[in-house]
Amino acid sequence: MPPSPVTTTPSPSPPDTFSPPAPEASPNAEYSKSCDYILGDFSEHTNTGFRFVAGAEITNSGNIGVVVEVVATFKQLGSDPIRLKKTAKIPTGATKQVGFTDKVGQQEINLIQAAQDQGSICNVKATIVDTYGEPR
Repeated sequence: MPPSPVTTTPSPSPPDTFSPPAPEASPNAEYSKSCDYILGDFSEHTNTGFRFVAGAEITNSGNIGVVVEVVATFKQLGSDPIRLKKTAKIPTGATKQVGFTDKVGQQEINLIQAAQDQGSICNVKATIVDTYGEPR
């Protein structure tokens, strides 16, 4: 009898793996803002009531954490504006409040009041300056 043919069973090949590409970072944020000055409570005859106040509510609507620089600017007629700056880290999908309160004197109040005829006396601007984490 002739020898039987040898049959071999092929080993199963590993399944093809597919990894979708990582999402591309898309930083984005929206914000609302307000600013003003406060003359305060002078019942004790002190100037501690003078303040510049400002704030921004920032929502991270992108797919990656963002670092946002917030700058509040107060006009001073005849002088350089007063600038206050803060930085905030905001995770994806989160909302953060960034606030400013700066004690000022009579001179700064006089100069901001003198600037009122030139339009807005103050402004708040939020700018994305960096990202962190992995895109979602």
